[in-house]
Amino acid sequence: MTGSEPCKMPRKTMILIFVGVLSCGLILVLLFTHSASQPELAKLTAEYDGSCEEKVTEALANGANDVIVVRKSDGQLYSTAWVAQIGKLNSLFQSREGREVAIFVNSVPARVRMTVCGGGTFQFKRGPGPHTMSGEDLEELNLKPGLNEGRYVCPELSEVIPFSVFLYDEDQKLVVT
Repeated sequence: MTGSEPCKMPRKTMILIFVGVLSCGLILVLLFTHSASQPELAKLTAEYDGSCEEKVTEALANGANDVIVVRKSDGQLYSTAWVAQIGKLNSLFQSREGREVAIFVNSVPARVRMTVCGGGTFQFKRGPGPHTMSGEDLEELNLKPGLNEGRYVCPELSEVIPFSVFLYDEDQKLVVT
């Protein structure tokens, strides 16, 4: 290789899936692919230290995204992000930051806990990422196939935020209309 040739580094392709519900009730599923170089991939997969991400946007209302969990053929569980928030309008006279949030699925408490960050968003205290639950923690939820009722509970702020967890096998078909 001469000095004028660019350095070729292997790239890995990641598939990102975003699921959202529009105000009219229509479910929106977006698939993106991103090809990352080794340095970019290392940055994306760096060890999570449990600290809150600094968000510029302030949460004004309570809310949570539903979670999709997929059981792969080898038995491993993977999920979409666990995202929720306590709005400023629901805690005007109390600070939200640092409050502990418990997760209940089918009325059973999860071992892992989340914390409320300054902007009102939730993040896991430990684990593979701020919005990612490990396969072992997902397994402990004892999910049943299909719909599972979940709720985030912050007792210090007297807030309960409902959401749903859906368990599917990787070979199942999902129809979005």
